[in-house]
Amino acid sequence: MLRKPPRITEIPIVTAGGQVVNSVEELDMHLEFLNAQLEEKQKEMEEAKAKLLSTEENLRKLTDAATEVKKYYLKLRSEIAKSDSDCNILSNQIKEFKRRQERLREEVNENVKYYTELLTNIDGTSSDGYEVVKKVSSKNSSRSFGNGMGTLIKGH
Repeated sequence: MLRKPPRITEIPIVTAGGQVVNSVEELDMHLEFLNAQLEEKQKEMEEAKAKLLSTEENLRKLTDAATEVKKYYLKLRSEIAKSDSDCNILSNQIKEFKRRQERLREEVNENVKYYTELLTNIDGTSSDGYEVVKKVSSKNSSRSFGNGMGTLIKGH
């Protein structure tokens, strides 16, 4: 007796796209199609993962660069603050030295005026505007000055 072939109870199959598969050959073709789609999606997913990793690396590098820029910026701000402080110190020193310089000029002018008046009151004023400062003689030779010829000072 001939037997009946075994019955395939799974056919017809309706795919997710609504296509009806009526034979084993159609099922094989549909499986090949689905496997090709799966490989394509896996490839797209791997490319997307690679892009994601690349983007993450670029963001990390950017973050590192931003951190370095911030450090450099803070260093520059610190250097500027120090330079500003140094400039203020130097400016104050200049003002103080100018004040002292002016005071010394005033003292020098007062001394010149004093000694000029003193010299005009001493005998020996010449007619050419120069005053003769005579050698000061003293019992202590270390206190005398000049070469004994006198020193000329222009009168003011």
